[in-house]
Amino acid sequence: MNNKESLESIQNLKNQIDNKFKEAISHIDENFKFNCIEFSETEISKIEKISNVIYYIEISNSEDFQYEIFLNKFKEFKESNKHIKLPQINIENKSKILYVGKSSTNFKTRINCHFRDTSLSTYSIHYKTWSKNEYLKNLNFKLYYFQFKKPIDKDVLEIIETAFHNKFNPLLGRSGH
Repeated sequence: MNNKESLESIQNLKNQIDNKFKEAISHIDENFKFNCIEFSETEISKIEKISNVIYYIEISNSEDFQYEIFLNKFKEFKESNKHIKLPQINIENKSKILYVGKSSTNFKTRINCHFRDTSLSTYSIHYKTWSKNEYLKNLNFKLYYFQFKKPIDKDVLEIIETAFHNKFNPLLGRSGH
């Protein structure tokens, strides 16, 4: 491939990204449903099977929350539980936002992966496994989620998730996939 072809290829890729970003922004202005719930078994069980959702999990006992302690405790927990697919630790982030995610198909199933007994081979926070650690098991959470009422392309949903990740700098998880 010569320089001219390389530049054309890069320009085509840039145009594709620009178009996806414009599509993502257009969905933000549309009517969407916003919810916030305190974490509890009762509230989690009320979540409906919905799709096209961006969500984030916030640590709600923030008066006494210290992110350095959390990150160290979670790192120890992750290292001693290598058989569990736990999210990446973002050691440089100083936030009370624990995790940012998306669900294009079944939000209820995704949240169950995070907060209930599910397959340990799926990447999630696996909260139920934290009971072994006194510090981690005593954290409280709020779950915020936005459902786009109109169908949305998976790539667009991912772009929006990445924007939320970059804005909130969560303690766990990676940006984009």
